[in-house]
Amino acid sequence: HSSSQTEVQRQRNFRDQTKLETEKNNAIKTIETALLQRVADSEERIKSQVEAEKLEQLALKEQEAKMVERLLESQLVMNQETRDNVMREHRRNLLELEEGMTVQKLRYKRKKHERLAA
Repeated sequence: HSSSQTEVQRQRNFRDQTKLETEKNNAIKTIETALLQRVADSEERIKSQVEAEKLEQLALKEQEAKMVERLLESQLVMNQETRDNVMREHRRNLLELEEGMTVQKLRYKRKKHERLAA
């Protein structure tokens, strides 16, 4: 009689253990899914931000080019060499601006990935 109670208890323990493992596995899957969704959402936000920054950069370039063009047109007495120098300086400033924005984007991405990894 005692061995049958022991067997019943063993079966009950096995069922309980199986149930706990199933619950643990389900919890792990839920966490994995949530993390993958967070990563996907973050990647989508980063893509959107990069696209917005590209549009902003383009708008800045166009605005600055128009401003330089108007400045050059208003300076009719300026000779061609001076105009070329002004345009070279303008292009150099644009490149520095773009490089600065790129560095900022890389820092932002690195910090974002560090936060996600934490």
